[in-house]
Amino acid sequence: MRRREHIIDTGSDLRLADDEVFEPAEDSPYEDDFVALMRDLDKSQWGPNGELLDDFDHKFQFHQLHQEEQIQQAPHARITPPSVYRGILGGQATVDPVINAGQVIRVAYWQDDTEVLPVSVMFAPLVTGTTPPPSAAAPGNVTRAFVRLEFGSRGAVVTVDVDCGTGGQLTLPASSITLSVGLDSGSGAPFTLAAAIGFFPIVRTTVLTRTNYLQFVAAPITVNRPSFASGVYFDRADNTATNNINFLDGGANVLYLRTIAGATQYFNSPIPLSNDVAGIQATSDKATTARLIWTLNL
Repeated sequence: MRRREHIIDTGSDLRLADDEVFEPAEDSPYEDDFVALMRDLDKSQWGPNGELLDDFDHKFQFHQLHQEEQIQQAPHARITPPSVYRGILGGQATVDPVINAGQVIRVAYWQDDTEVLPVSVMFAPLVTGTTPPPSAAAPGNVTRAFVRLEFGSRGAVVTVDVDCGTGGQLTLPASSITLSVGLDSGSGAPFTLAAAIGFFPIVRTTVLTRTNYLQFVAAPITVNRPSFASGVYFDRADNTATNNINFLDGGANVLYLRTIAGATQYFNSPIPLSNDVAGIQATSDKATTARLIWTLNL
């Protein structure tokens, strides 16, 4: 059977078209948006028993019909694995410097043996009100909080401690991850950490560090190199002291060293660590405090 043909007058010329343009099959690739809209409006004004719907029900059914068509054309993609229901993706925990000395408390975790995913982590101190200002009369304000990240896949699980500071975020490759909070010695007040786990790579990663707190008396202090450390800063409280920093290999042999003498010497950038550096031995000619601040490649 021959289809009917039409002559279209556009004002500037005449065009020949057939019914396929005006009445294409439903969901045809040639169906334009206006035709689809009119079809959906007509279809949605009738109820399941053929009754004519009022304006509200008509609009509600049209909205549902339109949404179903969109889902059919572009189904929703879920980035969260079903295994999230077997973990805790967000939470908080409080660690006390006396009660929980030398311990870490788990805040959030997730585990799935199927595949390694980009897992994003956010952690931050949970502060109510205003953070107390520095005060010599309030030594309990001292907080040295860290976050322990245990992540990886099956037999390849690594552990790294990260300074909490005012918070941080990063993305890790893992099929399992656990976030815990702890306090280094010298902390004087309980600390509450909030943390969350997600499954979409973040755009910006916080600069991550791990700090060792040094109290020089007489003997040298030796510190092991943390996991993922690629460089280190050395900062001291007394800039009149002379400090030696020896970089050691696994056999306690000195690979190279740095000496800081007087107030005019300091580091503007981290000291790079060679592949065989296993730790640092630091000395001071005065009883003072200092910090080793390791930069982490995470």
